[in-house]
Amino acid sequence: MDVRLEAFGVCEVERGWRLTSVPMDSPTLHYVLKGEGVLESGNSRVPIGPGDIIVAPSGARKNFVGPGEMRDEIAAREACVLREDGLACFRACETRADLVVACAAVSATCAGGYGLFDRLSDPLVERVEDSEPFRSAFAAMLEEFSKPAAGAVTLAEALMKQCLVLMLRSHVERFGLASPFLAHLVDDRLARAVDVMVSAPARAHSLGSLAATAGMSRSAFAARFTSAYGRTPFEFLHAVRLESAARLLVAAELPVKVVAATVGYSSRSYFSRAFRAAYGIDPSRYRGLSGPRNATNTSVSGELGAARHRGRS
Repeated sequence: MDVRLEAFGVCEVERGWRLTSVPMDSPTLHYVLKGEGVLESGNSRVPIGPGDIIVAPSGARKNFVGPGEMRDEIAAREACVLREDGLACFRACETRADLVVACAAVSATCAGGYGLFDRLSDPLVERVEDSEPFRSAFAAMLEEFSKPAAGAVTLAEALMKQCLVLMLRSHVERFGLASPFLAHLVDDRLARAVDVMVSAPARAHSLGSLAATAGMSRSAFAARFTSAYGRTPFEFLHAVRLESAARLLVAAELPVKVVAATVGYSSRSYFSRAFRAAYGIDPSRYRGLSGPRNATNTSVSGELGAARHRGRS
C-alpha cells in the first residue's frame, strides 16, 4: 500500500451556513477538527462529528453544512483567504466557526496500480478514536491546523497521512476482504498476476504469460482483470511502470534512459511521451520539481502536485 496526500485547505462553517464547492477530479480526504454538521456529496448527506475521517469520491460536488437550520450559503471560491502557512481557508461564517474541517487531495494505491478509492461512489466515514496512536496523531494535527507556523503544512500533511494509514488498517482489520477498498483483490488468481507485474515491471509480460501466472485462459483472464480493476492488464502494467519510473526519477540520479529501461521501456523517446501523457510533464522536469531545493517553493509545489494527481488518475 502506498498513500500520498496534499493538504490544500481548512473549511470553517458557522451554524446555519452551507459551504459549497465544485467537483474535484481526485478523491478528497476530510478531517473533522471541531464541531458537528453534514457533508453533502452527490446524493448523499452524511452526518459528521469531531474525530471523523471522511474519504469522498472524485467527481462529486462536496458541501459542508453547519449545525442547525439553514440560513445562508456561500461558494468556496468566493470565501477563500490564504493563511500565513500557505493553506487556503474557506470561510462560511460571519462570527464564529462551529464546524472546522481540514481537507486534502489523496491517492492511495495497492499493488502499485490499483487505486483504493477509485471505485467509491459514496463518502466513507471512519473514526478510530479507540487507537492511542490515532488519538495522539489527531491531537497533534489539530494543534498544527489551529496555530499557523513555519513548516505547519509539511507537518500537518505527515500527521494527516499517519491518521489515514491508521484508519485504513482499522477498516481492513474489521472488514477484511469485505472492505470496499479490497473488493477487487478477492480473486487470488488476479492477485498473482498483479504481484508479478509490480515486482518485475521491466519483464516482457504478455497476455499469455500473465494469464498463465493467474492459471486462467487468456480471454477469461483479460475479461476478469478488466472488470475487477477497471482497466486492461496492459493499461494496469503501463500505470505500474510509470509509477515506478516517477519514484526512480526522484530517488536516484540515473539518466532518464536508464530509468526508462529499468521499468520496461526500450525507447527513451517513447517513455518520455508516455510519461508526459500521464503526468502532464517531462521526466526531467518532474525530477527537477521533486528535488529538495524546490521543497519550499509554492508555485513549484503546486505544479508538482498537479502532475502527481494527473499521473494517479
